[in-house]
Amino acid sequence: MKEIIEGWKFADGHVYILPVYANAMLFGWRIDILKELGFKEAPTTYSGIMDVGKALKAKYPDRFLIARKALIEPTWWQRWFDFFMLYNAASDGVPFVTGNEVTADDEAVIKVFKFYGDLKANDYLLTMPATDPFETELSIWRSLGPWSFPGWKERFPELVINKTFVAAPPPLPDDVKLPYAKTFADAKGLVIYAQRSPEEQAAIWEFIKWVFTNPINDLAWIDATGMLPMRGDLVTNSTFDRVFKEHPELIPYADEMAYAVPAIANEKFSDIQTILSDKGLVPVVLGKVTPQQGWADAKAAIEALLK
Repeated sequence: MKEIIEGWKFADGHVYILPVYANAMLFGWRIDILKELGFKEAPTTYSGIMDVGKALKAKYPDRFLIARKALIEPTWWQRWFDFFMLYNAASDGVPFVTGNEVTADDEAVIKVFKFYGDLKANDYLLTMPATDPFETELSIWRSLGPWSFPGWKERFPELVINKTFVAAPPPLPDDVKLPYAKTFADAKGLVIYAQRSPEEQAAIWEFIKWVFTNPINDLAWIDATGMLPMRGDLVTNSTFDRVFKEHPELIPYADEMAYAVPAIANEKFSDIQTILSDKGLVPVVLGKVTPQQGWADAKAAIEALLK
């Protein structure tokens, strides 16, 4: 938990939200199709993904690496599941905004923009509407949260972890060498309102400690929600052995938990991510501006917003 809590600190160094659960966002790969194309495992670099795209198009011209219409739309929350997954990996978790300043790793942003733009330019990215493209093999790569699995069991029982698909951390730019890749944490936490009386705050805190100091309660949480609690010992604590035996597809998410970075800690986060989309990522993907110009435009607009 010590490593996890570092990512929840605000600009002043304090922690104001108690992490409860997180989906450490991963990418799903159709490992069955990768093997058919001659790849034994999911690629871990941008160039490796481009190699897969080239092989896929050579064998299946009408298929795509990824189908994601959201990459040409300004919907702010969609950036959590495309841009920020890759940005957190490429930057090793450098905060995008700190207080009222843009502190993003400029090179990392530009690399992510360029990568998504290259996918579109090479026809590896489908931006037209498509129903269940990953599940039906129209595409072979997608951002993947564990909420997909219950529906897959009912509608696509052929999708089995390590047989037809794998869940992997985000890829890294070729010149970024790290022991692990960070990602975005789709996470929720608890706060205690300062307006409550000291007695109420103390009582609430005692209840919180009672709930979260017993791993049996976290096990009950998983059984009820299918979401993993924010713990650093999920794969080593025997309390959770049954869960991972019954649901091996959750193991990669538990492994990535310590490397998942929560959302921007700024009240204007939705406006920030709308600008990031409108001025930066979307024009780059559409080929209207260079990655460098897209980031310059987006950064300037975000800085103006935060003044």
